[in-house]
Amino acid sequence: MSIKEVVRQDDTWMALDPVVGCLKNCQYCFMQTYGMTPKNSEIIAEPKEAIAQLLSSATYHPDSVVMLASETDAFMNKKNTEYFKRLINEWTNSKIPNPIAMVTKCHIPDDFIKFAQESEAKIIFYLSYSGLTKPIEPTTRIEDLKNNFIRLKNANLPVIHYWRPFLPQNSSPEIINEVAKNVVPYADCSMINGLKINDGIIERLKTYWPEIEKFKGIDEQIGSVWPKGTREYLKDFMSAEYPNYPIYWTNSCAVSHQLNRPDFNAFFGTVYCGNSNCPPKQRDLCKKNDIPVASREPELKLALDKLNIKNDYKITGNSVVMEGSLNHAQIVYLRQRVNSPIIAPKYICTNEWSGMVLQRPDIEI
Repeated sequence: MSIKEVVRQDDTWMALDPVVGCLKNCQYCFMQTYGMTPKNSEIIAEPKEAIAQLLSSATYHPDSVVMLASETDAFMNKKNTEYFKRLINEWTNSKIPNPIAMVTKCHIPDDFIKFAQESEAKIIFYLSYSGLTKPIEPTTRIEDLKNNFIRLKNANLPVIHYWRPFLPQNSSPEIINEVAKNVVPYADCSMINGLKINDGIIERLKTYWPEIEKFKGIDEQIGSVWPKGTREYLKDFMSAEYPNYPIYWTNSCAVSHQLNRPDFNAFFGTVYCGNSNCPPKQRDLCKKNDIPVASREPELKLALDKLNIKNDYKITGNSVVMEGSLNHAQIVYLRQRVNSPIIAPKYICTNEWSGMVLQRPDIEI
């Protein structure tokens, strides 16, 4: 896993984590497995060093979204908030073109909202509001979260509602309705996902959701786990009650919407695309960019050269089928350069988890 490695390639974005450790103590967090929550934050790279590591990463690309602070919460204490101000200032001084995403469950200070308004960086706020409370999210302050939506809306800053994970405890119609009514008037869209699992998460959460224990030891085959019927209910409920509000099932779709870009991760036309409540303008944008992968073969060859991959490949339908093994970061980078699935006989997953980028389905139980 990538704890304390500063740079990591995820399915949608590059994660930049020069600060590690989180006090929130959410029971489903992968950081629990590594003893990094509940724990105060530790700076492991100063801003200039962190940015240098990002730019020198094999999978860096100027179009990539960069997620800051996925191994901490940027707003859990003043030390963190001031650090990320310094990093973003270094970012803009260095003319880094990449948009930034930041996920939080904490109160965002007024001075950071003002800072984001004045910054030249494109900052997308992901507000993580699942409807879960104690003991699964023991330190979440729901009123702070609800106020974040209002304050960011008033500041005219980009907001994606991060609606995950779904467990039996937050999948009732009453809780779904409560979350939606507090979010829809203020967020630009919602990104919905189930529970990501590993053996450690299964062990901690089996008390609350006993059925997940059967996935112990095979978690790497699964994208996420959902309570049975919840996805269909969510789709029907949101379409009926909030027909003009965008709902997405992948982060790449949500950030594409937010950045007014076409799909870059080969989800257009898939079941994830079909289940999304996506505005016609965004679908048209994605459709125009949905061209045969064969026409992007020059970009594919450039990407393979950049990664020093010598494997043979063939184009089958709209997928690239590689010979030999590829690691997670390589697959994501290639997929995003040609906007088509990359299939290999063997995946070397260096991340805690992945989803459909590595052909891993969501499961309902």
